[in-house]
Amino acid sequence: MLYVKEVVVPAGTQFTSPVEEHVHLEEDYITRVEVQFPAGVHNEVYVALFYGEQQIFPSTKGQWVTGNNETVGADVTIPLYDKPTKVTIRAASPNADYDHTVLVRISTSKRYYVDYPFYLYLIAKYLAGV
Repeated sequence: MLYVKEVVVPAGTQFTSPVEEHVHLEEDYITRVEVQFPAGVHNEVYVALFYGEQQIFPSTKGQWVTGNNETVGADVTIPLYDKPTKVTIRAASPNADYDHTVLVRISTSKRYYVDYPFYLYLIAKYLAGV
């Protein structure tokens, strides 16, 4: 399943009070995340995705993705335990002079489509604190 959400980010939106939008997912796993930045953004809009308070994209806590006339994405395997699952999109644009709209795409899958050895690897990595 593919979920798509447009996020309007007003000019001057600070990191301390980002715009928040929510997407409610019904499947068992997130398998891909993408953020499309239109031409003219010039790396002045920043986006991060969260499952609860756990940052899931980009995977490094405290980091944001940005871009200009490009789509930034990653293949992921993130298990979802709550149905529906609320994913929060946070966006900021502290130095932008204009409002911008970015497009967030989240691909999901039912349990039986996921590669279980990779899932076990992720659990081990999480438990090891890496």
